[in-house]
Amino acid sequence: MGIDPHRYRWNPLLHCPCGLLGVRNRCCSKAWICSEHRILVEHGRWIQHDDLVVGQVLERVRSERKQVRFTRPSCRKANLIVGVCSLERIQEYANIEQEPKPTPEGVPPAYWPASGELVVENLSAKYSADGPEILHDLNFHIKSGERVGVVGRTGSGKSSLTLALLRCILTEGNVVYDGIPTSKINLDALRTNVTIIPQVPELLSDTLRGNLDPFGQHDDATLNDALRAAGLFSVQSEDDEGRITLETDISSGGGNLSIGQRQILALARAIVRRSKLLVLDEGKCLTG
Repeated sequence: MGIDPHRYRWNPLLHCPCGLLGVRNRCCSKAWICSEHRILVEHGRWIQHDDLVVGQVLERVRSERKQVRFTRPSCRKANLIVGVCSLERIQEYANIEQEPKPTPEGVPPAYWPASGELVVENLSAKYSADGPEILHDLNFHIKSGERVGVVGRTGSGKSSLTLALLRCILTEGNVVYDGIPTSKINLDALRTNVTIIPQVPELLSDTLRGNLDPFGQHDDATLNDALRAAGLFSVQSEDDEGRITLETDISSGGGNLSIGQRQILALARAIVRRSKLLVLDEGKCLTG
């Protein structure tokens, strides 16, 4: 039942060629019929006693109407093809490989994570089962409170390492986050407790409050403290007419903000979450 409304919305667009074809042929047929009738009326004096001419005219009109009806099977065939293609697309989406679903065994303890300690042993990763490895046997240990920078040229796998830690790609090896292997933790729990600031900060079409706290879990004081810690209040004064506040509307993708302002808001959002593990992808963009 949920598919029909979506298919109904697309039908006018998909059926447009057939609809235009039918309208065009019907208009041509009506124009032809009118012209034939006009000839019969205006020149009725010399054809009124000629039954053969009248019969030919009526036969031509009849044949034109048949041609219009012949276009309907073509439209029905096109509609059938559209319907079959829709079912094919639905089947393709239904057969997409799914991520593991949450299980009771994968729920971490309430205190987890108590620290940001991260231990990686023999970590390898690739984007597809038959693709090449992009990370090869990585081993490192990050203690709680440490700040570690990963340096490398473009394409060396820095962003891929972040995806591997979040189990967004195929991995082999062992990753232990605060004493628990990430392979034994539900994906929602793992990703909720890791904060990433991407290279291009993404913002929602909502107020600033909705971007910082989408689920309404924090009060205004906490949100303003995060904005102050991120440095937003240092680049604007209370007298500014276009001052950004919690009630400021943010357009989709942050289009009404500068790149620097988006990065500040992304950092403030990370501060609000208070994750033990914070990943800055292209972190140099947030300094200076």
